[in-house]
Amino acid sequence: MVRLGHQMIAPTLFGEATRDMLVRPQPLADGRPNPQSYALGWRVHELDVLDGARKTLVFHHHGVAYGSVSNFAVYPEHGVVVSVMMSKNQGSFGDAPVRLANLFLARHDTARDRSE
Repeated sequence: MVRLGHQMIAPTLFGEATRDMLVRPQPLADGRPNPQSYALGWRVHELDVLDGARKTLVFHHHGVAYGSVSNFAVYPEHGVVVSVMMSKNQGSFGDAPVRLANLFLARHDTARDRSE
């Protein structure tokens, strides 16, 4: 899953035009913008990260099946991909995937600040 996520950041399996099409929110049947920013299998929006210190673009997909739950998120501006899967009889991880992503995003920001 993480390798697929990295293809969404720097595609070699498919082209950038295909990636852009996959993450372009699709309008509703009546032409209005999709209020959930749903693209072709992905939700795409800006998310508050690092305890609200910044907003960043995220492509993500959440899934639930009987006895399991998954969360897959790509943070393209940071080169970070988080995939969490668990055998669980509830429909959500709560904010655990975002808290996990924050660990990597904070590290990325620290490394970027050192290089500037």
